[in-house]
Amino acid sequence: MGRERGSVAGGAADAAAVRGALPASLSPLLGREALVAVVRALLEDEGVRLLTLTGPGGTGKTRLALAAAAELERADCFPDGVVFVALSPSPTRPRPPGRRRRPRPA
Repeated sequence: MGRERGSVAGGAADAAAVRGALPASLSPLLGREALVAVVRALLEDEGVRLLTLTGPGGTGKTRLALAAAAELERADCFPDGVVFVALSPSPTRPRPPGRRRRPRPA
């Protein structure tokens, strides 16, 4: 069913702590069941090492990925769990050394 993966943290013990780490969806994903199934099938394929969802902003790429991830988590396909990693910049990220905040115009 699922494939074995190298452990990033500490294996099955740490996977239990990670379960449920996906962001909760506030509304149902409607009409995308076929796409969720395609994404899930690709992620379960041994030959697929990286899957990239592309498209214009606001078309539901993140929602689609999260729906597929939730299904994979419920099916227990990955022994080390399924984790969401936000790649967008954090509004609270620290500034690089030497960069000062610009004064706001009055």
